[in-house]
Amino acid sequence: MSFSTLSILWAEETRTPGIWLTPLLTDERLRSTICASSKDDLFIGGSLDKLWDGGRESESAGTFFEVPGADHSLQIPDDWRASQQAQAEVFARVEEFVVRLGGTPSSA
Repeated sequence: MSFSTLSILWAEETRTPGIWLTPLLTDERLRSTICASSKDDLFIGGSLDKLWDGGRESESAGTFFEVPGADHSLQIPDDWRASQQAQAEVFARVEEFVVRLGGTPSSA
């Protein structure tokens, strides 16, 4: 999923909101685009991911959700149950974001 964050530049030009899983927040070009954005985006990353910086508390654009103890694949090393719980939380955040944008909640 990380390489897809390179399309943040396109999404900004077209004003398309996005859900960015494990974005490459250490890339300065992407970071400056995110910082200058006024559109809503959802950024999700793991606290152990070296390419994630937690969204820097000072960011004004988008919503940043950090999965505590998760690596770049959003897995919690050596704990499948915690990884499963983290995935459920990620899915819930994605659903909330889509609903906020005017999507329809799932029927499950």
